[in-house]
This record gives sequence, C-alpha cells and structure tokens, in this order.
Amino acid sequence: MPAKDCLRPDFTLKLKNHLLRGESVNLISPHGQGRRRTLQDLRSLLPDSIVVQQLDLRRDPVDPVDWLSQAVESSRKTLLILHNFDELSEENSSNQQFIEQLNSIEMQSTLSLLTVSEKRAIQSLQTTPLLLPILTSKQLCRELERHQPKLSEIKLTKIANRLLLDKAPYTALLSAVSEMAGNS
Repeated sequence: MPAKDCLRPDFTLKLKNHLLRGESVNLISPHGQGRRRTLQDLRSLLPDSIVVQQLDLRRDPVDPVDWLSQAVESSRKTLLILHNFDELSEENSSNQQFIEQLNSIEMQSTLSLLTVSEKRAIQSLQTTPLLLPILTSKQLCRELERHQPKLSEIKLTKIANRLLLDKAPYTALLSAVSEMAGNS
C-alpha cells in the first residue's frame, strides 16, 4: 500500500523510519484512535524482508516470555509488536525479567521493538515515546471515502465532523461505516 493510503501517512512513515533504524518505540494513544489501523498501515509499508511478530497482551492467551524467546530466534530482521502493553505490571517479578529482555533488544541488530499502550509504558522499559496524533477531519473524510466512495464531499465532511466529537473517533467511524453498509 502506498503511504498516501495510510490513515496517518506522515506519522506512519515517521514510525516506520524509527523502527527501521532499530529504535524501540512506545506508541501511545487512547482507545478508539486507530492504533490497530496504524499497525496495519505500518505493516504495509515495511519491506518484505522484515518479519513481523505481534502479540496482543490483552487478547492472546500466550505467555509473553515464551513468545519473546521464540520470536528472537529468527535470524531475519524482525519487528516485535506488543499491543496493549499497559496490561503488564512492573510490580510482577516475572514481568521485570521480561522487561529486561525487551531492553536488550536494542543491542541486537536484527530486532526492533514496538510497544502500543494507552499511556506511557513501564518506566524501566527503554523506548522512545511517540504520541499517535489526533485524527483530523481530512483523515476521517479520506477513511470514510475509502469505505463509502459514493458519499458526497458535504456528507463526508458532516460525518467526519460528528465523529471528531466522539472520544473514540476511529471506533465510531467503523461503527458508522458498518451501519451505512447495513442500510445500503
């Protein structure tokens, strides 16, 4: 997918470049802002030579330590994504060991780490914090048009402006698109 088709093209390119330089990044955003879409867009921009290993700490019933052990075994360039990183508690001793292992990733030239959380990740984790930018009316219009290409510009703008009033505009956008598809 070309960068222009991303929800947040400039930001997604910036995120990709941080990760391709081997930096560990903590992507920070409240729920409903399009974090999953950003990850999808990021994947589409990465070179095919990069393996992406993703774990959702809220949804995937996998031990993160075991997952990390398997993920780092690859000899190929690998991006490790830990979604819902807020689920980890720094007080838990096994989590402390896991965080130490994550901190060692920057020393491995074949690995990059991206944590995704609603607030700044665990303080002892050495990551560059990147705030996911607030969605704009223009971005929401483009996304609506991608799903509903027959809507007029006036209708797109009206819906986008209404979505911007929601605390979770991207989630609201997905609901609106689903509702529109059901009505057509």
